[in-house]
Amino acid sequence: MNAVDWDESLSVGDAHIDAQHKYMIQLAGTLAKALENGQANLVAHEALNALDAYTKQHFKDEEELMQRLGYVDLDLHRKKHASLLMDVQNLKGQMIARMPNIGEYVIKWVQKCLVPHILGADMRALKGVQAPQQDS
Repeated sequence: MNAVDWDESLSVGDAHIDAQHKYMIQLAGTLAKALENGQANLVAHEALNALDAYTKQHFKDEEELMQRLGYVDLDLHRKKHASLLMDVQNLKGQMIARMPNIGEYVIKWVQKCLVPHILGADMRALKGVQAPQQDS
């Protein structure tokens, strides 16, 4: 299973937020690769802990930017961030429990949760579209 690679289609138009999104995707890919290659648990734990900490900081930064921009659906966006953070916590629990194929789950989370969030909710919020969110 291939990890997601960053490309310009994921750009929300803010250099700082784009750099954070890119780094989060890279961290998830590093974690998945470490787990799939049977690398030491320490490497996987460090990568997932870094993804967890970085995701929390990114969401804080992104929400502050949205607040400055006056984004009308900020409360809904915060709830979506909370759900994504819960996903990361669940991935950490699965890794600790030594769940088989955890690398695949990390890649699927990036593909099915993180990337759609960037392309949907983040794009609407940060590309200047202030209409209420319906999905993502």
